[in-house]
Amino acid sequence: MNKAYQSPAYFNTYKDFIPDYDLFLRAQSELPPVVIKRNSLKCSIREFESFIKRHLDDGAFTRCIPHEWVYDCYEVEAPKSIIGGLWEHHAGLFYMMGASSLLPVMALDPRPGESILDMCSAPGGKTFLISEKMNDQGVLIANEPSNTRRRVLKSNLDRMGILNAHITSYYGEKIPDIGLFDRILLDGPCSSEGSLRGAWSKNFDYSRNDEYRDSLQRSQKKLLDRAAELLKSKGRLVYSTCTYDPDENEKQVDEFLVRNPMMKLVDSNIKGPWVKGLARFQEENFINDLSYTNRVYPHLFNSWGFFFATFIKQ
Repeated sequence: MNKAYQSPAYFNTYKDFIPDYDLFLRAQSELPPVVIKRNSLKCSIREFESFIKRHLDDGAFTRCIPHEWVYDCYEVEAPKSIIGGLWEHHAGLFYMMGASSLLPVMALDPRPGESILDMCSAPGGKTFLISEKMNDQGVLIANEPSNTRRRVLKSNLDRMGILNAHITSYYGEKIPDIGLFDRILLDGPCSSEGSLRGAWSKNFDYSRNDEYRDSLQRSQKKLLDRAAELLKSKGRLVYSTCTYDPDENEKQVDEFLVRNPMMKLVDSNIKGPWVKGLARFQEENFINDLSYTNRVYPHLFNSWGFFFATFIKQ
């Protein structure tokens, strides 16, 4: 099976709206940089900088530079196997992740003492970021229905020293009325096209199977609607995916706003080289103004492809 970047025709559906399409395809053929995020709950800035210098000196890191757009992060030139084997990693002083993964949490803007729900929590990187922004204070529900993924989630949260997260195992659309939340993150199931940089998952949908994509969109719709029900008045919801498909991104947002008039799309106020969401796709004009939604492309922001949108409940 050809890899995505060896078969550019795979992305031809998106050719008309992705800027500098040839550069996009080139970026898809390359792995994104490894990014490490400091765990401020365990590691001071001075300790983190000392850790960086030590591994530059001992040769574990070839190069390490502060990230331009996301906080407390460095781009590191080193094999993941070396970074993952460092004692600092096992001690939870930092987390390896794609820089794009920080964006929805930055948009969510968690605060200490709040009640927050992470609807699709595993493997736990965004849950860690939320708890860190909460200063590990308040109530954080980390929900994950898969037993296997939930074990990974618990292991990562334990490693990072997270104490305020309570792990639940509901299907997201069936989360019961356990109280209303100040903020909800829905980093939902998606076709994961943005994660195909330099690799090709054996589990990926090579053929753009309509039934597979329809099932994803049905899940996204149910999760969004349940998130709106579980959110307090004036509460904040962030919806994100790691895919380019407008049917999973702008179309979901557009139809969600129609079904839930109490929800208002707002500016995420996250500055960076993102692109505004689409106003139309394949001859279909969206009803709402979606210019506040954000598309993240790997040739403009050197990470995984991403999409995120922020809502306030009226």
